[in-house]
Amino acid sequence: MDSTGQSWTTAYPSSSNSGTVTASSAFDSYRSTPLVQQSDSFVRELEECPLPRMLNVLEQIQYRPEQSQIHQAILSNPYNIVKLLQYEPHPYAFVKLTTWLLRMEKWTKNFVWKLVEKFCSLIASSPTLEDQLCSFTCLEFGMLLVDSGWYTEAVVLLRALRIQSKDQPVHELCILRTLLLAESLSSRHEASKQTIRDIKILLPQTENIPSSTLADVHSAIAVSLFEQCEFEASYQQGLSVLELLTDYSDHEVIVSALRQLAKVCLARRQLRRAKLLITQAVSWASHNLGPMSITYARALEDYAFYLLTMRAYGDCIMVHSEAKDIYCNAYGCFSLHPDLAMGNLAFWLYLESRQYPEFGSIETYLQFVVDLDAKVKSEVEHPEERQAVACRRIRLLTTVERLAQQEDVVKSDRRVKVQPQHSIAVIKRLFSKFPDCD
Repeated sequence: MDSTGQSWTTAYPSSSNSGTVTASSAFDSYRSTPLVQQSDSFVRELEECPLPRMLNVLEQIQYRPEQSQIHQAILSNPYNIVKLLQYEPHPYAFVKLTTWLLRMEKWTKNFVWKLVEKFCSLIASSPTLEDQLCSFTCLEFGMLLVDSGWYTEAVVLLRALRIQSKDQPVHELCILRTLLLAESLSSRHEASKQTIRDIKILLPQTENIPSSTLADVHSAIAVSLFEQCEFEASYQQGLSVLELLTDYSDHEVIVSALRQLAKVCLARRQLRRAKLLITQAVSWASHNLGPMSITYARALEDYAFYLLTMRAYGDCIMVHSEAKDIYCNAYGCFSLHPDLAMGNLAFWLYLESRQYPEFGSIETYLQFVVDLDAKVKSEVEHPEERQAVACRRIRLLTTVERLAQQEDVVKSDRRVKVQPQHSIAVIKRLFSKFPDCD
């Protein structure tokens, strides 16, 4: 309900239970009539269909640019986004919706930004977030935005959403955790520092926090500190997360925690620990989430970075190419466009700078980016170019690589196949056996 007492489902029409309109009959009628005359009525008919039928039609026309206005009308309605996220299980909903949003962003500039503005308008007008468009699903959409690289849009949505969650401390922690990731990965470090302070104030005031949620929150803090090059503080947070993990923890939380701690170990020149953690992250992702999962692709990207620091450049390129193939298979060819790239675009650009040295050193280019954007504002007024955000993170990669290789003794390694999966207890035991510095 909004402030006038009107239901959100009235403001943004949803599917009815009438069943008098079928997706196939609506689609047949649409194809036999001129596009301009029928687009509006077809969208209305489509939204009256049961959700599975509406999704089926959207999948049929998704590769037709001339019918992009149908997708645009459906996906620009926040209520339809919520229905999809509630109907399809994660991660399938994330992949499907991200694929469609990538196409919309390619065909309609700032489509996602405008969609987020609609979400925020509805959130502001509904203090209780009633009806189907509930706070939990909005948070899922915020997580999707972070996972897909729309960090600026995620910051806007999550800040609006947090205002509505003051009486739900556990839920507010989940919002703050996702907000912290969005701020950190877009180099809004002053804002992320404030979010960390808010989390630390809220944690002791909150009871009955699930262990997986607590691990997720500390993992986000570790990511944020790592992005700020505060490696010792990030390492301590990573150790706290590792202690919270068990074999029964959420698999994505496990993989994310192992990946993050592995990168910090590289910065601290704990190379054997880094190899243990990143190869186990790859193993856990492959065995539990599948070798074509997005989580596995992200683990491969971090493994490629490990191989780069170990001077295994050829193996690094092969592993990174495998990750890009997974993204392309999941999201389509748009996911390989630099302005819409999925995955770690900063690492992608860093690798390209190594492949084409004739264009100048990466340090020269980074200095140009720094001079162009001397200070990243915490305030968000407009969407940012994805490549510009990624370029601000490249210096972190160069710093970690330099720290991992700073000793006189040259360390090297080669790619290994996916390793047998160790239990979390075994990973902790092996981790503790390795020295603090190699």
